[in-house]
Amino acid sequence: MTVLTPTTEQQLLQPTSALHVWSDVFPSNGDLDPDALLTTDARHLRLQNDHRFPIEGAAYGVELVCQLQDAINSEIEAALRRAREHGRDPHPNIVLAQRICQTQAVRVIANCAPRDGENPNGPDFYLAITDNGVEIYATPLELLKHVRHRVLSLYRIPTQGHPLFDGDSEQFRSSIIARTCECLEHLEPIYQVGNREELQERLAADPEFSPIPQQTTTLEVAYVDRFGNIRARTPRNELVRSTLASSRNGEALVGARVNGVVIPAHLTQNLTSIPGGKLGIFQNIADGNQTDDEAGYWELALRWPDGGQLGDEPSAHQAFEHPPIGTPIQICALAH
Repeated sequence: MTVLTPTTEQQLLQPTSALHVWSDVFPSNGDLDPDALLTTDARHLRLQNDHRFPIEGAAYGVELVCQLQDAINSEIEAALRRAREHGRDPHPNIVLAQRICQTQAVRVIANCAPRDGENPNGPDFYLAITDNGVEIYATPLELLKHVRHRVLSLYRIPTQGHPLFDGDSEQFRSSIIARTCECLEHLEPIYQVGNREELQERLAADPEFSPIPQQTTTLEVAYVDRFGNIRARTPRNELVRSTLASSRNGEALVGARVNGVVIPAHLTQNLTSIPGGKLGIFQNIADGNQTDDEAGYWELALRWPDGGQLGDEPSAHQAFEHPPIGTPIQICALAH
């Protein structure tokens, strides 16, 4: 029988509060914006809504759920503090949200499993548990690359012999895989650490300690919203900030190159600071304080012309000829 840490066992035996799914079994919808939907739910503490999304942007979505769980915890703490300061009981919404967070689990499925000769039913799933208790059932491991630095426990879930389905013939494992929390004996530990600090020490000493791939680009397309704004991710903010500092000219302009297309980009503090009809690059205040040593997100947005509206100008994504998720973005100096 698999021996798990007490913390892991306690975590897996909690009821599911919400299940968020990115999977290639769902059709794409051009109007669907997972980032906006999940963020709105989280900020309103609507913690028991399930969601289904297409596979595009799954790695970004996995990290988003983890970040939103941090935000939810902070919102609850802040609300409790405000209530104490004003000498009143917390609002019932906060009481409920706190109870859900303390007693139930958020479970995510990230599933992209093309069939091949080696894996006729698709490669095995993995279970990753993050430092804030989010459980992610994912295949392949590539979909965990943005939370590599937060996964305290990683387990393989063998398809063969799974108690909940026939591993010889099952073709829709993602329809039941998150119930593996009922089958603790079927988890095969890859690693288990106690906290985030220990994980960072292990990764620093041996980058191969975790089999989860790392992001190898300095900056890459991670997500595109319904307005065509690009959310670009870096594994370390300092990499982008130093490049911006060395590439900018006196007008705070740099070149943004994607697949050979170079567009002048204004360095700004927010979307509204970008000149009308121009491209800007900035860090969104909604992402909080992003330190140099941490992974972070940068926005590439082409602002509508003054007095204009959606469709008057191409979006940033259109201007760069629709680069797919994962496309590298280079910051460069503009030729004089």
